[in-house]
Amino acid sequence: MVEGMTSALSVGPGSVSHGQESQDTAFPASGFDALVMAAARECPDLVLVSDDGGATTAGVLARRVGRLAALLHHAGFAPGERILLVAGATTASIVALVAVLRAGLQPALAPVGLGPVELVAHARAANAVALIGPSSYGAADCGEAYLSAAALSDSIRMVATQGPGPVDGAADISFERLDAMVDVETAFPGGEPGTILTFAGPATAPDLKAHRQVALFADALSLVEQARINPSARIVSLLPPASLAGLVAGPCAALVGASSLALHGPFDAARFLAACDAEPGFHIVAPAAIGSAFEDGALTVDAMSLILVSRFADPGAFALPQDLACDRPITDLYAYGEDTVIAQRRQDGRAQPPARVTDKSESGSLGARLNRARAAHRRQGAEG
Repeated sequence: MVEGMTSALSVGPGSVSHGQESQDTAFPASGFDALVMAAARECPDLVLVSDDGGATTAGVLARRVGRLAALLHHAGFAPGERILLVAGATTASIVALVAVLRAGLQPALAPVGLGPVELVAHARAANAVALIGPSSYGAADCGEAYLSAAALSDSIRMVATQGPGPVDGAADISFERLDAMVDVETAFPGGEPGTILTFAGPATAPDLKAHRQVALFADALSLVEQARINPSARIVSLLPPASLAGLVAGPCAALVGASSLALHGPFDAARFLAACDAEPGFHIVAPAAIGSAFEDGALTVDAMSLILVSRFADPGAFALPQDLACDRPITDLYAYGEDTVIAQRRQDGRAQPPARVTDKSESGSLGARLNRARAAHRRQGAEG
């Protein structure tokens, strides 16, 4: 079954034509799609996303999204079917995310590095009918794990890889393939913005979490306000868009704040410094666990601010991240499982308990636990 679906994608519309200019096709756009298309129409030459492979303008990003969405639309998927998207800190992952949504499908985001058994567990949890991911990521080859997972899975009907390099047995949806296509008129499904899925819990038994795009952008707006993100400074993120926090602090914050997003991963010190040196003035998004690396100022000399992400499996396990002697403003992004994120600006480098509870989980239980955890930390502070 995998071979049949792969062939259908491989002979998608216009896949052997070269050199024709992109045509602006009519289609309904909403959510991520609407923001990307608005940027492409208003500022097509503006760099919207960059990664270690280079910069991508809004116009090029939108064109690649449209072509990949057309391939997916013509591959025979039913509206609303789910695609397991292995997302790294790459522009290709952003293109795939938006294209899956535009095609009327649901992306289920998984991190890079999962083995075949873990990929099967994620596919089963999401009931995913296809798997998309990078051929390799850093020094890791990923393609064989995808094909093995498809062979073990009862639901995966297609495997497609984004490069670099082809994977024998998988459909090629690399930028080289997309850039060689011509655009065709495609009637994409309309309606409400699609849901984005992420996974919580252990990799062998993941728990699926659903996120409405309007909620993601609301959380991103809060972060933009707390961190004072604006078009004058890029967001340099060490987090791949494979989690709630990675989405909110990366592509969502960049689109809401009209800022360029620079993704970096897997982490390499020299390449990270090169990304920071590419243009002065930026906001760094990084795990709070490595916050001390920014204390001496060597990595933040040209930074506007730091956004440090702390993850907690349960609100009851909440603990304030360490205080930092840093001369740049710091905003904490507290991520509670894959249920909610809360942005809180620090005061004089000192972390603050979250002042606002956004509860998108079941029946307010998360908010109640957050309030209890916050009260406990206030008591500890008073006793100290």
